Amino acid sequence: MNRRTFVGALLAVPAVNWAATVLAKSLQFQNNILRPDGQFPGNNPPSAPQVRPPEIPPPPEINPHAILVENQKNMTKDADRLFALATKLRDQIHKINSADILSLDMIHTTEEIEKLAKHIRSLERG
Repeated sequence: MNRRTFVGALLAVPAVNWAATVLAKSLQFQNNILRPDGQFPGNNPPSAPQVRPPEIPPPPEINPHAILVENQKNMTKDADRLFALATKLRDQIHKINSADILSLDMIHTTEEIEKLAKHIRSLERG
């Protein structure tokens, strides 16, 4: 048995099980017609009153202006950090002859600049 056949069989088992469950529930629902009181025929009425689950409070309203203000603060802070990193990278480039030496510190600095620039771009887009 090759890998493709094994994976296909592995995925087919839950799908068939799900389909059988849905079909069984559908047939059970079709065979049981609700009575006017909401009970299925043949079922004994519950002895205790049914307890309703507690109501979930609505989510708090989101203030888009507050989000934009917070994003602006983060962008300003990140832009200052980006400027500092770019200045550090410029100084490293002037000090080291990159044709002869590969500086890991320069690579880490450029990666951090890229991440910070992407973060600022994502904040700007919202």
